[in-house]
Formats: sequence, structure tokens, C-alpha cells
Amino acid sequence: MAEWQDTANDLTKQIDENSIWKQIGYMSNNDVDCEPILLSKKHNNDFYPVVIEAPTDLNNPKYDWTKHVWVDQDAANTSVRLTNAEKAIQSAQEQAASATNENKDLKNSLDDIAKSQTEQSKQMAQMLQLLAPAVAKNGGNTNA
Repeated sequence: MAEWQDTANDLTKQIDENSIWKQIGYMSNNDVDCEPILLSKKHNNDFYPVVIEAPTDLNNPKYDWTKHVWVDQDAANTSVRLTNAEKAIQSAQEQAASATNENKDLKNSLDDIAKSQTEQSKQMAQMLQLLAPAVAKNGGNTNA
């Protein structure tokens, strides 16, 4: 169990209806990550630097006041998050490489089609040049 949890458990024993202490809050700011403290009044909302909601399932909690959530600063948790981020980056890089290869293949296919169309146009022009004298002899008449 984390040290902050031990402290919170000890402080809980001092809270009852006849006591001056009504609730546990958790101080978290630039100087303190998570320090359980006794509060003399019951609070429903956080007030800087005290958070009312206890951090659960965190070894080294710190409250993120911009997102209003507890975050774990535990090295193991950070390592897992870093590993997940590295996997996501690697996956994105693989997808980008795959897309690049697909784009190259598509460009090559389009280039092949363009070359084929150019070759067909040349062949058609040659055929028209061969047919032009025959059409000119007939005066341009066709049987169609």
C-alpha cells in the first residue's frame, strides 16, 4: 500500500460525528503531490489545493488541476504509457510507409496507363496515315 493511503487510513480513524474533523481532503499542488489532510468542514467540491475525491488505484498520485483528474506518476505506470506510445508511433509509421508504397504502386500504374495510351495514339496516327491515301482516292466516300 502506498504511503499516502496509509496516512489516509490513519486519519480516517479520527473522523466521527463528535470530532472536529469531518472529512479527509487530499492536498496536491506544485509542492505536494498527494498529502491526505483532515478537514473541519464537510466539502462537496474541490478547492485549490485540496481535492475531495480520493485517488484510487494509484501508487504516486498527483492531481492535474487543468484536467481535474488524478494522474499516476509511478515509474511503472509511466513506463507502460511510454511503451504504449512507442507502439502507437511505430504503428503510425508502418501505416505511413504502407500508404507511401501504395501511392508509389498507384503512380506506377497510372504512368503505365499513360504510356500505353500514348503508344495507342501513335499506332492510331500511323493507321490513319496509311488509310488517308485510300480515302482520298475514293473522294472521301465511305460505304457507311
